[in-house]
Amino acid sequence: MKKKHGMSMSKKNIVYLDTNIILRFLIGDGGELVDKAKETFKKIENGELIAFCNDAIFAKTVFVLQKVYEIEKLVIQEALENLIFINEFHMNNKDVSLKALSIYCENDIDIVDSLLIVYNHITGLPILSFDKKLNNLLKI
Repeated sequence: MKKKHGMSMSKKNIVYLDTNIILRFLIGDGGELVDKAKETFKKIENGELIAFCNDAIFAKTVFVLQKVYEIEKLVIQEALENLIFINEFHMNNKDVSLKALSIYCENDIDIVDSLLIVYNHITGLPILSFDKKLNNLLKI
C-alpha cells in the first residue's frame, strides 16, 4: 500500500463525498451531522483520508448553495475554492472546476453550463444546446 504522511493508505482511507457532507461542512446546519462533516474534513486536511468529488457532486453542491440556501455566487466560489485547494480533496480536474466557478460568477448561467463551456474550450468539441445564453457564451 502507498504511504501518506507516515500512514499506510488502503481503500478504507479513500472515499467519494456526497453533496450532503460538503453542504453540512460549509453551511454548518444539521445538528450532529455538522460535527461528522467537520471531522471528515479534518481527516482530509490532515491527510488521514483521501476524498473524491466528481463533477456531478460539485455541480449539485453549487446548485443547492445558490438555489436552496440563496448564497451569492462569489461566496460560493470562495468557499468551494477553499475546498478545491485542500491537497487530499480530489476532483475530476481541479483546473476545470476553478475555471467553471469563475465563468459561473461572471455570467448569468448555471454551473453545469459553465462546466460545458470549459470542456468545450479544452477539447474543442462542439456543445449542442438549445440554450441561447450558453450558445452565445460558446461563441466567445
